[in-house]
Formats: sequence, C-alpha cells, structure tokens
Amino acid sequence: SRLKCPYCKKFLSCSVSLQRHLQTHTRERPYCCSSCNKCFTRSSHLLRHKKIHERALAGLQGEASAR
Repeated sequence: SRLKCPYCKKFLSCSVSLQRHLQTHTRERPYCCSSCNKCFTRSSHLLRHKKIHERALAGLQGEASAR
C-alpha cells in the first residue's frame, strides 16, 4: 500500500521512504559531523562529507612532512 505525506501529499512506497521524505519537511538532521557539527538527514551524506576533513588532514600532513 502506498503512503501519503501529510505535508505535500506525495505518495511513497514504504514507511522507511516516508520517514526519510518527512525529514525534508521537518528539517530533522540526526547525523552530525564531530569535526564541524554540520548535520545531515542521511548517514551516507555524513560519510561523504567526512571525506572533506580526511582530505584536508591528509593535505596538512603532507605539507608537514615536506618541510
């Protein structure tokens, strides 16, 4: 059975999809970066974001070892 969003009337296929979709309306962002406190709706987005910090740290370490 299809589930309807109470905010925008969009239909979703399952309760997980509805929960994820509802976050776009509620601004819920439960996955937060421990380095900069930026928060995301999905854990996969947080993991992708963390690579920014990893690359920056690797760059700093590379500069330090070049000295």
